[in-house]
Amino acid sequence: MSTIVPKLEANLVSLEEGLPAKIEAARLSRGFSVSSLSAAIRQEGHRMLSRHRLAGLIHGKSSFSLADAIGLGRVLFDDELALFQASK
Repeated sequence: MSTIVPKLEANLVSLEEGLPAKIEAARLSRGFSVSSLSAAIRQEGHRMLSRHRLAGLIHGKSSFSLADAIGLGRVLFDDELALFQASK
């Protein structure tokens, strides 16, 4: 049985428009600097490329990968699926 590995582009996640602001607000309310948030995500076992990439994600200047969204959801919202759920 062979495993199909998706291309990197297929692993990017489409998220709602206001999400970077929601992530930034959660980061600030939890007292994380960008560096400490990146470290916390790594401690949870999720890969984060760098604090520079994380800053780009938070400010809406980069695309989220599935791993990025899950790691941010787990650390900032205590829910791996938080960034996939519609805002109310």
